[in-house]
Parts: sequence; structure tokens; C-alpha cells
Amino acid sequence: MKTILLLLAIAALPAYAQTWFSPTPQIVDGNMVVFTSTATVRYGQDASTCVVNYMTCVAGKPSPASWLPPVTITATAASPVTIVVGTAWAKSDPIGGVPKQLEIQQTSVAQTVKVTNNSGGTVTLTVPALPVVTPPAPTPTPAPTVIAVWNCNLNQMSDGTFVSIAGSCVKK
Repeated sequence: MKTILLLLAIAALPAYAQTWFSPTPQIVDGNMVVFTSTATVRYGQDASTCVVNYMTCVAGKPSPASWLPPVTITATAASPVTIVVGTAWAKSDPIGGVPKQLEIQQTSVAQTVKVTNNSGGTVTLTVPALPVVTPPAPTPTPAPTVIAVWNCNLNQMSDGTFVSIAGSCVKK
């Protein structure tokens, strides 16, 4: 019987592939958000509990996580983009009856957004940059061990010990 060992290599996605920033307090329906740089956002909910009876949602019952596909908002400091959370996705509520939130995808640079909450208070949020992940340095391959082979003629005593080299030794 032959045993075969099968090894599978699985390519890992970079840590930043889908890292979403959810600030505290959350950016929720009715909040106004001003973007001054391009950002990718998603709208939806983490696993939650229904707060009202609406469509498939029953008040007090669990509701699964549900997110709409991410949207990229293109903005600059000179041309900021303002959205009202919820209104921008008014006809696309993934699961009605559950409070929704806006999350911002983290990138290699920090992002700043201004959020005006439902009470009119404004706060500036910084979406932290992803940490730089440096791969470990490769382990150096040790130099091969060199073994020298010499060809020598030795004078052997009658008791079996060697006492001198006859002639010279030559490295093979």
C-alpha cells in the first residue's frame, strides 16, 4: 500500500481586503456625512434584534447581519460629497425594522469624515489607516558544509598505530 501526502497551499488574502471601520457612536440613519476624499462605504447592519415589526422582521427577534454591496464615493477637499445616511439608500434597505449603520473601508492612509448627528451636533471622525504589514525576512540558507578529502600514505607500526606520513598528502 502506498501512502501519498498531499499538501495544499492556500493563498491568504491581505488583511486589508475587507476591513471595515465602524465608529463609536455608529453612523446611523439620518446622520449627514461629509467626505473630503474618496472612500468606499457600505450600508447595512450587524447581527441585531428587530426593533419594530416590518416585513420579515419581528420585534424582539434576532435579525442576521445584512449589508448592501459597497459603494465608492469620489470626493476631494475642493469638491466634498455629502450624504444623508439612510436617504442615500432609501429604496435598498437590506432588512427593514432594524437600525442601519454606515461603515467605511479602511485603506493604507487615514481618512477624515465629518458627521452631523440627528441632534445637529457635528463630530470629525478619523478612520485609522491599516497597519503596514511587513512580511518576515526570509530565513537565510546556511552555506553548505565543505568536507575536504585527503589522500595520504601513513607509516603503520606493528602494534597498529600510525606514526608518520610517508611522502605528502594530496587533497582530492
